[in-house]
Amino acid sequence: MRTRGARTRLVAATATFAMVLGGILAATPAAAAVGGAVSGTVSATSGPLANIRVTFFPLWGSGDAAGTALTNSSGAYSVTGLEQGTYRVRFAPEDQASTYAAAWWGGGSLESESNILTLGAAAVTGVNVTLAAGGSISGTITTGSSTDKGAAAAFLKNSVTGQWERFSRWANANSSGAYTIRGLASGQYLLRFAPQSDNQLISTRYWQNKTFWAEAQLVTISGTGTVSGRDATLPSNGRKVARVAGSNRYATSALIAGVNPDFANPDSVFIVNGTGYADALSAGPAAAHLGSPVLLTRADSLAPEITTKLSSMDPDTIYIVGGTPSISAAVEAQLAPYANVGVVRIAGPDRYATSRLVAQTIFGDGADTAYIATGANFPDALSAGPAAAVEGGPVLLVNGAAATSDADTLAALQGLGVSKVVIAGSEGTISAGIEASLRSAASVTEVYRRSGNNRYTTSVLLAQGSIRLADAVFLATGTDFPDALAGSALAGYESFRSPIYLVRPDCVPQAVFDEIARVKPAEIYILGGTTTVGDILGSPAC
Repeated sequence: MRTRGARTRLVAATATFAMVLGGILAATPAAAAVGGAVSGTVSATSGPLANIRVTFFPLWGSGDAAGTALTNSSGAYSVTGLEQGTYRVRFAPEDQASTYAAAWWGGGSLESESNILTLGAAAVTGVNVTLAAGGSISGTITTGSSTDKGAAAAFLKNSVTGQWERFSRWANANSSGAYTIRGLASGQYLLRFAPQSDNQLISTRYWQNKTFWAEAQLVTISGTGTVSGRDATLPSNGRKVARVAGSNRYATSALIAGVNPDFANPDSVFIVNGTGYADALSAGPAAAHLGSPVLLTRADSLAPEITTKLSSMDPDTIYIVGGTPSISAAVEAQLAPYANVGVVRIAGPDRYATSRLVAQTIFGDGADTAYIATGANFPDALSAGPAAAVEGGPVLLVNGAAATSDADTLAALQGLGVSKVVIAGSEGTISAGIEASLRSAASVTEVYRRSGNNRYTTSVLLAQGSIRLADAVFLATGTDFPDALAGSALAGYESFRSPIYLVRPDCVPQAVFDEIARVKPAEIYILGGTTTVGDILGSPAC
C-alpha cells in the first residue's frame, strides 16, 4: 500500500472518551464451574497500597470485568465466585488523582503483554503486583462555557499492536480551566480534550488544536517525568452532520469512497455485488487492510458512476469478491481496462469459502484477531467489519446454526495464526457449540462474544469492544446492506478507525443514541439518502 499523508478535509468526530466505559453484555454459560478464591497484595517500593482496584477480565464471553475488589490498608485483596477459566488482571488506583500508574498482572502497562491467570477449582494465591509512580501531563483548557471547563484524557499507545489501550487516564479541568493527568506509565500518549458533559455546542480537539487523531503529535512520558503546557481551546462550533448519498446505491458507494482523500488514487479497489450480500460481507475489513475503497456493481454491468470513479482512481489492482453468479465474467472484462496490473477474482464455491479465501489472500501475512459472523444475514457482519479492520483482522462467515465449528474455518484460523476470536452476534445467530469448539481450537487463547438484544445494540457493542477512539461516527440503515457495506472500508481505514452504528430508517435506536452521547462526536456521517435513513438525529430515540 502506498503511503499517503493524513487526510486534510474530513470533517471530524470524536469517539470514546474512556472516562466513561460502556458495558458489553453477554450471558454466562449455564452451570459454569466456580473457581477457587484469588488473592494477593499490591504494593509500592514504599510499602503496601490501599484502595487499588483489582479487576479480573475473562478471556471469553463479553470480556468485561467478571470480578473486582479493593485492596485494604495492608494492600491485600481477595476475590471469590469467579468462573473457572483464564483471566487478565488489572491493578489501578481508585483515585484518578493518584500518582501511581495502573498495571496488568506481570507489572506492565500493556494489556496484550500481561500475564494470564488460569483459575481452576483450587484457590490461587500470590497474584501480586508492585505499582510504580508515573508521570503527569498538565495544561489549560479554554472553552466558551462558563460551567463546562472541559476535560483531558491520555490514551496510551500499545507499541506492540499499534492500538490504543482500552483504559485512559483523565482529569476534569477546574474552574480556571487547569487540569493535571497523573499516574501515567512510561510510553506515548494521545491527548484528547472534550467537554465534561454531553455539550453539543462544544467541539473536541487533540493537542495542538488538531481535529484528527491521525494528525496529532503524541506526548511522551518517561518514568516520573512531568509534561506541562499542553493547552487546548475547544471551539464552540457545534456538532455537524454530513450525509453521503447518491442517486442509487452504486453512486452512493462512489461518494463514500470520495470522503477519504487517500482513496483518490489507491493501489487497489474492491468490487462487490450491490444487490446480494453473500460474498461481499468479508470485503470491508480486507479493503481497509489494504487501504482500498469498496465499490458496488450490478451482477451483469458496471454502473456509469463506478466507471467514472475507477477512471479517476487509476488503481493497479481490482479485486472482485465473489464468483460469476455474483459478478459476471462480462463485468470482469469491463473492469480490466481500469486496472494497471490486473483484475483478481477471489471466489470460493460458497459464501463461507469465499470469506476464507479473502482472509487468506489479503491477510496472508497473518492476523492476531479474526471476527466470526453468520453468513445467513448481513447486520452483524457489517457491524463487525470496521471493528475487525481496527484490530487488523478479517471477518470469516460461518453457518451459525451448525453444532460446531467446521474444519475449514478452524484450519483458516490456525493458518493465519489467530489467537483471538470475536463472535459477532447472539447464540441465535452463532451457536454455543461453535463458540465452545473455538475455545478449544489450536492457537486460539481468547474467544469473545459481542451481542445485544438486537442488531442495533450489537453494532454498538462490537464497536465498543475494539474502537477506543475515532474522529468520525457513521450511521447506516440496519434493514439493508449496501451503504454499510461500502462504508465499512472507509470506517475501518487506518486514519479513521471509526464505528458504523446501525439505525432504523425513521429513528435512532436508544442504544445508539446513548452511545453517541457518550462518544461526544463532533461529526456524524449518515450513509444513504433520506428514503434509506431519514433526518433522524433531531427526533426522539426509539
